[in-house]
Amino acid sequence: MGLWIVQRLRDELDPKPGYEETWSMAERGRSSAVVDVNAPEFLAPDSMADAVREHCRRTGQEVPADAEALLACAYNSLAESYAATTREIERLTGRSYPVIQIMGGGCRDRLLNRLTGERTGKTINAGPVEATAIGNILAKMLADGLFPGLDEARQAVGKSFGAPR
Repeated sequence: MGLWIVQRLRDELDPKPGYEETWSMAERGRSSAVVDVNAPEFLAPDSMADAVREHCRRTGQEVPADAEALLACAYNSLAESYAATTREIERLTGRSYPVIQIMGGGCRDRLLNRLTGERTGKTINAGPVEATAIGNILAKMLADGLFPGLDEARQAVGKSFGAPR
């Protein structure tokens, strides 16, 4: 699901908070509710806030009372979804991964990175932000033979964009 739920909740607020304020609101929010962020009702609801509240009602959970609680619910739910996905990947591969690399625009979300680390027990590395563009360029460079292999391409990314943080 990514940050779709958070983006939609943020869009419904007036005035619309910036990202830093959104993270602060979620940190202040009190909600024990966790929703299945991959449930179909969250794909394109008329109101994400109403969809989250209805899901909580239907599943017998505390219904978030305000914007801060809704954002807290969304963040906790995303982190729990990422933890479940991590467990599934480890089960399917038979391997344990000590680090999760979060890339793209969402890597800037310090709150989600922290919650994901707490839920998974993994070290979280964030960046690079422009991962999609970098990956596309690397794929072309690999296809054109500009790197002998994937390891060298990864090293070039590390040198060009710094070590993950």
